[in-house]
Amino acid sequence: MHFHDLQMTTTPLDPDIPSEVPKHFHLFWNVSMHLRQSITSFLRDISSKSRRIIMIHDCLMCYNVQDISSFDNAESYIFNPVISAFGMYCDHIFPHVGLPIPLEQQLLQRLPSSRGWYCDEIMRIASFQVQYIGNSSAGDIHNTSKVMEGTNTFIDLLGIGQNK
Repeated sequence: MHFHDLQMTTTPLDPDIPSEVPKHFHLFWNVSMHLRQSITSFLRDISSKSRRIIMIHDCLMCYNVQDISSFDNAESYIFNPVISAFGMYCDHIFPHVGLPIPLEQQLLQRLPSSRGWYCDEIMRIASFQVQYIGNSSAGDIHNTSKVMEGTNTFIDLLGIGQNK
């Protein structure tokens, strides 16, 4: 495993941004939106020297890594560090694919809603990134395990739902 530094262009932070998100997040977001060219250049350089390239990136970096699909020996995986397999399945797979949630109806009704977990700004950023997932991702890596989830049901269902 190798970590590489990339050249970044910085933009000044506007202290008057009206936001629910901490001010420094806007700076990081603005800087990160200029990484696509550096990442593509880096991939071009190492693709000629490496037999296989695997990039693991945050789900909010899909725009920047979208060009990885143009390299025959490279693939990328989205790392989902926060959402459990249960949460990912219930919020992102079930509503779109329609696979059942294998829980008793009473238990489902007692679960708290995920609405409001993320502020509008984060949702806008995520919505922008989602359009680039299909172009670049070979799959997902979830920060979970069968021990953490309590059962393998949701990890297995997550795999089924993502293949549809």
